[in-house]
Amino acid sequence: MNVFRRFLDRPHWQLAVSSGVLIGLSYPPLKLGVIAYLAFIPLIEILTTARPGKAARLAFMTGLISNSIALYWLAFNSGATLWIVIISMLGAVFYLSIQWSI
Repeated sequence: MNVFRRFLDRPHWQLAVSSGVLIGLSYPPLKLGVIAYLAFIPLIEILTTARPGKAARLAFMTGLISNSIALYWLAFNSGATLWIVIISMLGAVFYLSIQWSI
């Protein structure tokens, strides 16, 4: 239990980044779905200890990171011009990340 407490005593932004990376890696094609059970622990720690505004910003950052990792395949869309691909990727990532902060 001491190891978890030491990990959760880090600054909130580090917890948000670690949660976002772990959640992003738990999506296919990697076979790491089991880490999704642990990936939400840092985010829950943020949501229970930070002020509501700060928690919403950090949850949005977690969503940005996890969605960027999970939706990387949108950037490799064939059949579209580069600027359409970039706009669709960024639009999807930002829109889905808003859901994390609500």
